[in-house]
Amino acid sequence: MTVETARQAPVQDWGRLRTDLLAMIDGELDTSFTLLKGFLVALSNGMVDDSAEARREYYAIMLRQSERLERLVAEVTGISSRDRDGSLVAVRDVELADLVASTCAELAGETRRTIEVSGCDGRVVVGADPSKLRIVLEKLVANAIWCSPANSTVTVSVHRNDDRAMVMVADQGMGVSPAAPAGLLEPLGNSSGASRTEGGAGPALDVAGRLVEAMGGSLSFASKPGGGSTFLLSLPVSDPGEGSALSSNGASMEYAL
Repeated sequence: MTVETARQAPVQDWGRLRTDLLAMIDGELDTSFTLLKGFLVALSNGMVDDSAEARREYYAIMLRQSERLERLVAEVTGISSRDRDGSLVAVRDVELADLVASTCAELAGETRRTIEVSGCDGRVVVGADPSKLRIVLEKLVANAIWCSPANSTVTVSVHRNDDRAMVMVADQGMGVSPAAPAGLLEPLGNSSGASRTEGGAGPALDVAGRLVEAMGGSLSFASKPGGGSTFLLSLPVSDPGEGSALSSNGASMEYAL
């Protein structure tokens, strides 16, 4: 049995979304600080391989975490500067394929799963808030990584269908049981949500879904118990009449640790 669901309701409570987004970012800050400190402690105490090649790898990871911290702090500053009940998104033209490719490349450096990316060989411009869209993409891909077995493949594809651009993220995890699908996209504090081992990140995916709605898009997923889950992000293209449709069978890139 394949389970399918989507978020339908428009964003109405900006104050609630603001609170939930800040809580999610707070958790991400804790994670990045912990990883960065762990690597520094390990290096300073001689607890890891001290070869030049290993050090370059550790430095690359620490640099990525530092850049991530910089983005998260900037996001918190931006959110804090907006009115409490005002919109959290500032929509402008964003090159979707480039953002997907860079996000996947960054996450691939910190996982034992392969991330296979396709459809990024053409230009797809969408109307979105670039920093919020990156948060959404990170959550979708990180969730797929989390749910997939070690040494498996996470598939990410970008394609365009008329006036909509789509990003599809598929994992090879356990999938979602028919009794638990709605929990994947339910708000924080809802006790019926599925665990991440069942194929969802619960509250984080709910926040991602509401951010997508605020940008005029939608987030849905399909899952089959034992067959993994596929999330579909849809956003309006900036110029529906510009260029031809992109196929998800275009040039592909593969990232692996």
